[in-house]
Amino acid sequence: MLRAAAAGRRELIVDDRELRRQGPSYTIDTLQSLHRDLPESSLCLLLGDDAFSAFASWRDPTGILAIANIAVLQRPGVVVETPPQLEELLGGRRRSRIDPQRTGQVVFCAVTQLDIASSDIRRRIREGRSVDFLIPAGVLDLIERHRLYRKLPTHRGSIFPVRRISLPARVAPRTVRQAKPGHLVYHRASSSIRTTACR
Repeated sequence: MLRAAAAGRRELIVDDRELRRQGPSYTIDTLQSLHRDLPESSLCLLLGDDAFSAFASWRDPTGILAIANIAVLQRPGVVVETPPQLEELLGGRRRSRIDPQRTGQVVFCAVTQLDIASSDIRRRIREGRSVDFLIPAGVLDLIERHRLYRKLPTHRGSIFPVRRISLPARVAPRTVRQAKPGHLVYHRASSSIRTTACR
């Protein structure tokens, strides 16, 4: 979906190294990996002000500041308190603009707030309403092709989604009344089987 969103934008690159990494993935690991691949480039980590408020509790925040700068994107009218630990970590790192020759700088940038929320977009799609101009055309095409975020019927009041799968007549009727989490429950209903995904 990210690749669809970035299609045609040559200044954007979708990097999947965090998905390919085994085990837990931390920002410091990603930045170190990027720094090895791009040793001559200046790295800048973009964070929303709510995410930045917890930065002092991240894995190796001083290590992050040793190899990158941080731009904190502030939403208009939203005030996020700076915890004492973060205030101490910031020290004299605040700047009005970033010097690309240095690391460990923190700038605060006011951004224009767009009234677009992913939850609202998913709800609109589920309700069959238009999302034109709210997401890139490539992303909308992907969502429509794979019928993502559609509302599925449920089986007998179950919260789990149900799919009907047509089967040959030779399949013996059966009903599984109970299942462990993560298993599939098969309900024979006339000439089809209902598949209920259990959590």
